[in-house]
Amino acid sequence: APLPKWADAVEQGRQLARANLVEQNLPGLSVAVGVGQEIVWAEGFGWADLETRMPVAPETRFRIGHVSKALTSAAVGLLLEKGRLRLDDEIQTYVPAFPRKQWSVTLRQVMGHVAGVRHYRGEEADVPSAHCERASDGVPSFADDPLLFEPGTQSRYSTYGWVLVSAAVEAAAAEPFFTFMRTEIFTPLGMADTTPDSATEPIPNRATFYFPRFSGDNHFGHEVARTVDYSCFAGAGAFLSTPSDLVRFGMALGGDTLLQPATVRTLQTPQVLASGKDTEFGLGWTIQTVALAGAPTRLASD
Repeated sequence: APLPKWADAVEQGRQLARANLVEQNLPGLSVAVGVGQEIVWAEGFGWADLETRMPVAPETRFRIGHVSKALTSAAVGLLLEKGRLRLDDEIQTYVPAFPRKQWSVTLRQVMGHVAGVRHYRGEEADVPSAHCERASDGVPSFADDPLLFEPGTQSRYSTYGWVLVSAAVEAAAAEPFFTFMRTEIFTPLGMADTTPDSATEPIPNRATFYFPRFSGDNHFGHEVARTVDYSCFAGAGAFLSTPSDLVRFGMALGGDTLLQPATVRTLQTPQVLASGKDTEFGLGWTIQTVALAGAPTRLASD
């Protein structure tokens, strides 16, 4: 519940949330807002499960998809500060299971989506079907594919690239990727509701996942998403979390309680192509300039 001084702002937020729930015909949504180092509002709207009419609550866990890369980026930052990773090392220094290609490719280039590692195609053959205990187990599914372009010359988003980053974290940490994330990031920051998804084990407070029934349009209704084991995507997209936990993560980065300010700047600086053109990608972050209260404001997002 919000403090009285936030009551008016929260009521406006509630109206926006309810309006979007109806206008977009969403099953449910969850909101959290932090100010300084404190969560000042967290609330759920709609249903976490349509059939049972289970309401969304602040502790309802959702798949966070590509936002997982920002969490993994912080793991790289911790290992950079410990001197156990170097951004300009070849990726094979840490992931020898990824063969050398027609061009050299570095960890920095993979993190910045300028390495030429392909993205998954969304086809049936590319949907994960196995279970991966370690991040490195997910590498063979794309390891033999050639790079799409010479690293540093183009920018193209790649989830498979972040499977490589996860495997590099695992190698540098000398422990399983998910273990490192829990002990070094989630537990210290109080992110108790952030966890790898599982296709086989029940997870408390997990939302039921839906897709639009027709044409990608929610107004035609929803159907339950089929069960998929995302463990092989590791830090590229395998996490469940809550808005409150993600706000805790953001506040830790902004408040310098997880990483040094210089490390955060490194991770959130757009990469530059060989042509001199800036990309919109940092190292695990999308960097944009948006209007906030009428002023241009730098936005770092997933």
